[in-house]
Amino acid sequence: MCGRYHITRPLEAVAEVFDAIIPEEIREAAARVLPRYNIAPTQMVPIIRLEIEGPNRGQRIVDFAHWGLVPTWAKDTSMAPRMINARSETVAEKPSFRGAFRHRRCLIPTSGFYEWKTESRAKKPYKQPYRIHFTDERLMVTAGLFEVWQAADGSALGSCSMLTTTASEAMAPLHPRMPVVLDSEDEWDAWLSPRTEPEVLLSLCQPFESRDFAFYAVDRKVGQVRQESPDLLHPIDATAALELQSQDAKPTQGDLF
Repeated sequence: MCGRYHITRPLEAVAEVFDAIIPEEIREAAARVLPRYNIAPTQMVPIIRLEIEGPNRGQRIVDFAHWGLVPTWAKDTSMAPRMINARSETVAEKPSFRGAFRHRRCLIPTSGFYEWKTESRAKKPYKQPYRIHFTDERLMVTAGLFEVWQAADGSALGSCSMLTTTASEAMAPLHPRMPVVLDSEDEWDAWLSPRTEPEVLLSLCQPFESRDFAFYAVDRKVGQVRQESPDLLHPIDATAALELQSQDAKPTQGDLF
């Protein structure tokens, strides 16, 4: 799964990668949002979607969505925290996701994500976070779904979910699942296009194998949602952390893991 990630670029730099339009109302709000170093479920995150009507029809658009998809048929938003990820193996059939999979797909840009590995060699087992990223620090673009949910008072909430697949060989030591990574213009176009057949979409949801994929241990404070600093990206000595934990240091458990 992916339960925490980061975007180290400002919104304009993200949009430039996709040749995407930033609506003015989005631009003003986003100036206070990016970069982010510890994005957590239920927070508002940038997505790239294809505009299907209006003067910008056919153009990629930057939008913001609540991370945790709320299906159109939901009575409220209470299920959103459980909907941050969609399994690619079942996304085409699961009622919560199948409508969005067919008609409302998006790209979720990241600079990398965090994953937790249980360190059982310590006297008291604990979860050590790792940062997963590209060695050249290019954007890691993940496949997403989005919905627009209407509340009883008429207000609307855009929400999204990140697709996952089985872990690649490189990622498997950390976690059995990983986000679906789309790493080319052709894959972005295919994922966003309303004309792409479901079979082709599912063929894109493969474990991402690349020599550019790397990970390293980071400070356990990344597990705390209130932490938001570039320091969270700094590597730590995982061996030293293990030794410290073995000396009965009090573990710092993350809020979500």
